[in-house]
Amino acid sequence: MSSLRDRASNLLQRRPHLPRRRPSAPSALNIAARETIARQEIEYLRRLYAKATDLLGPGKDHESMVPDTEKYRTQGREIYRRIFAEDASVTAGGSPAVTGPDGWADYVINALSGFTATQHMIGSQLVEIDELPDPRSTEGLGGHATMQSYLNALHESAPGGDIWIVRGTYFDKVRMTPGIGWQIYEMNLVNTSGELRSHQHAQESGEG
Repeated sequence: MSSLRDRASNLLQRRPHLPRRRPSAPSALNIAARETIARQEIEYLRRLYAKATDLLGPGKDHESMVPDTEKYRTQGREIYRRIFAEDASVTAGGSPAVTGPDGWADYVINALSGFTATQHMIGSQLVEIDELPDPRSTEGLGGHATMQSYLNALHESAPGGDIWIVRGTYFDKVRMTPGIGWQIYEMNLVNTSGELRSHQHAQESGEG
């Protein structure tokens, strides 16, 4: 028995060491799938932004017609903190740049305080992936993209009163933040047109 063990030991010692397998480069199919997922995640940042902005304002799409303002504003802030990087630079319609999600939330609350209801709707979206996150990185390094999104926003001046309609395009720069996900680090809203409509006309056109 000992001779059999010796032979087996000798064979194991003489077995050549195989080189470690290096991570293979992502296939074209894998890259396409990752790009599709990245685009969806990035597009949702802007959709979440629209929801959060109405939560910060006096929107009518809340759970109650007499909403708990602080409750909804807290929810809006939490969404902003998820979608915006801590050092995000944000501007809208030529406004001075504001830094960070909480700073922008304060700006939005003040800007919408004169309305009785708002609704921000996101239209066509175009995402360009500049760099996908490195799938071989445990820290989620890399990941940059740009996005353009159409805006159609309704602002009610008083219950049953005139509605101020703002149309524009959001220009965003986004990046992957390790441990969080895609975030906007630069946002610029360019207004393209504005229109004041009576509440009755807005209802007849389906915008009220």
